[in-house]
Amino acid sequence: MISALVAVTVLFPAPCADFPLRAGSSWTYQVHVAGGGAARTFTWTTRVLTTLARDSGLVAAVENWPYELAGWDPAQAPDTTLLVCLNNRVHHLGKSHRDRGSAAADAESGALNLTVENLILALPLHQGQLYGQEPADRSDTFYGWYVEAAVPMPQTLIRLGASSRDSLYTIAYRTVPDHQLVEYAPGLGVTRYTYAHHGTMATTSATLIRARLAP
Repeated sequence: MISALVAVTVLFPAPCADFPLRAGSSWTYQVHVAGGGAARTFTWTTRVLTTLARDSGLVAAVENWPYELAGWDPAQAPDTTLLVCLNNRVHHLGKSHRDRGSAAADAESGALNLTVENLILALPLHQGQLYGQEPADRSDTFYGWYVEAAVPMPQTLIRLGASSRDSLYTIAYRTVPDHQLVEYAPGLGVTRYTYAHHGTMATTSATLIRARLAP
């Protein structure tokens, strides 16, 4: 737990250099949602609203983070969530207490509880990596983020800004009732997000079609 990012000591000069959490950056996804006998296709834009950088840590207020598409409701308003990067580990803290408010105000307002449960990225990634598993003594790769594959970067993502020198990683979080699959390109971000619930056969798939990265 860190009480405020101003208290974090210097460990890395550039927090999460491979994850472009910069104010003004945006990613637009083509989304397909199916379930309950109905299907819908729409676009979804994720935006970094504000950021606060302090030494080795960075807090970002993000609108429409793609993971919020799990169990998506067409009536829901845009969500603002907090992402915290510390020591190249990215935590998703859920909804901000201030809708569309500043990351600085949220970070300074109280403790940021960084736990295994809200860890979503441990950078740099490599195939076979397992992180964020709870409990940690499981004998399988369920209930944790597991890097299932690392493949050459596709041309479609290179055209969107990914580097041909990097790999595209597929990360899975599998449980008994559902699973999430995330494709991640260093320097570009989340390029695909898939959620599937096994019992009710509800699925969501979001594919990156456009990225605008702030300098």
